[in-house]
Amino acid sequence: MLWTAELQARQFGVRGSTDPLDNAQLPLLATMQFDGFTNQGEKVFKLVKWPKEYHEDPMVLANALRLSLQAVSGNRRRQPAAIKPNRWYQLLSPPAQSWAGFEIQLAQLVEQLILRAREATGWLKERLRAESYQNLLLLLLWGLQG
Repeated sequence: MLWTAELQARQFGVRGSTDPLDNAQLPLLATMQFDGFTNQGEKVFKLVKWPKEYHEDPMVLANALRLSLQAVSGNRRRQPAAIKPNRWYQLLSPPAQSWAGFEIQLAQLVEQLILRAREATGWLKERLRAESYQNLLLLLLWGLQG
């Protein structure tokens, strides 16, 4: 809906204060890349990704999120609560009425992905720690028997 309005406005020579392709204003939205396929002559996008700089340097993503989310609460933002993945759609409701609003929704989704990954990493570390502890106990018991 935002793209339709943007294209119509541009046809009439109207420009908004926020350009959806301006990396300085909307760092996540402006750098999004789409992968998809053609189905019955229509392009269907199935994957959204960001340039490799976002993967290679964690500060690129951190800075983009900081810039995007400061619009919501300034510098006094608290640690966000993790939301179950089957409820992430709620972050997009109601639909954004502006590019800046969509950037904030996008930043909140990326933030949930990071929280989910951190949660999974913590679980994996705990599991490995528990297994190492169990293995150590088995080795000690085996040593005592021998």
